[in-house]
Amino acid sequence: MRWSRKDRRESPTSAEGSPAGPDRHGGRAAMRVVLSTTVQAHTFDVARELQRRGWLAALFTGYPRSRMAAKGLSGPEVRCFPIPVLAGMLMNRLVRSQRFALRTEAWPKVLFDRWVARRLPECDLFLATSSVGLASGRAAKARGAFWVCDRPCSHILTQNRLLDEEYRLHGLRWPGISRAIVERELAEYREADAVLVASSFAERSFVREHGFPAERLWKVPYGIDLSRFHPDGEPDPAFFDVLFVGQLSFQKGVPYLLEAFDRLEVPNKRLTLVGAEQPGIDRYLAPFRDRPDVRVAGVLPQEGVRGEMSRAHVLVLPSVQDGFGMVTAQAMACGCPVVVTENCGSADLVLGPQVGRVVPARDSQVLANALKELAQSPPDRAAVRAAASQAGGWDQFVDRLTGRCVETLGREACPC
Repeated sequence: MRWSRKDRRESPTSAEGSPAGPDRHGGRAAMRVVLSTTVQAHTFDVARELQRRGWLAALFTGYPRSRMAAKGLSGPEVRCFPIPVLAGMLMNRLVRSQRFALRTEAWPKVLFDRWVARRLPECDLFLATSSVGLASGRAAKARGAFWVCDRPCSHILTQNRLLDEEYRLHGLRWPGISRAIVERELAEYREADAVLVASSFAERSFVREHGFPAERLWKVPYGIDLSRFHPDGEPDPAFFDVLFVGQLSFQKGVPYLLEAFDRLEVPNKRLTLVGAEQPGIDRYLAPFRDRPDVRVAGVLPQEGVRGEMSRAHVLVLPSVQDGFGMVTAQAMACGCPVVVTENCGSADLVLGPQVGRVVPARDSQVLANALKELAQSPPDRAAVRAAASQAGGWDQFVDRLTGRCVETLGREACPC
């Protein structure tokens, strides 16, 4: 027997299908959880923790099975359907047209969503990344599961607005998010039992800007995997090394970082940019490519990123719009101080000058000043790592998420 909205007084079911009593996770009874996503983001970290507990009923993913095994996820719970995503990517490469990309952006998500809906196992909690959970979320909800729409960014209309503004500032035309994707997401926001966000910035975009009911908006900060991110080197005291990790794009605020670094009056400064270059950004990168104090490193494996974070004096995430910014927590776990913008969800982690600075978005001078302050008075790296540890791991994220589900269904009626 399971516990669900249909019968909250029934006993929960273990992963093996037998009645489950309280387990070692804070005395909470086992919960069967299904995850669905076509992107990586944080979902795979959540899946690993759920699988460790025996709570993962299924992980539906758009990645191939070989890629999932490389990420430490295998077994019958991992169900892969990469065909729609790969087909969409191939078509966009063959037909290089923004108009075509917008017209076809939704169909891989629709196909994946329908595929999940037809194969959905019994579960208590269905957590689907936004834009791929409409049909499957409805199916899960009809069968008594609690449907949570997982939105890694700000509200989709806020994201669209901020990026449109940003592109206009650079004299470019933002193609926008396809109307079909926007309509799917807005329907998911309306119909899901709850919408999950990870930060105060994302929360404000829903509740304040768009009037979303606060009781249906769950803010649960992401965890940090301290076994994967930890000090792996030391900064060179002869230099001041500034690091950026992420997509080299307008959304991530890379032009403002380049301008701030140019203005930065610190001897022996160096800038390392790690990540894939996005369309349009080259005109800002071009003047810096041949400079001896700037290195465009491209995409690095996790071990390489950890090393860069450990050796950097500061990581900067100058995002115009960022629902969280996992690299901030990862850098802090490596002992690296951070500078992020107010439009970056991981600003929630920067609780004081002992960790780093929070600056306004789109202000390169304030960003340059913050970097200079950190160069002159660097925070204690052990204190930065301690702050990351206090933010909690993925086990605590799962506890908080399932706890919100239990609380919503009713404390008095749930056997947890």
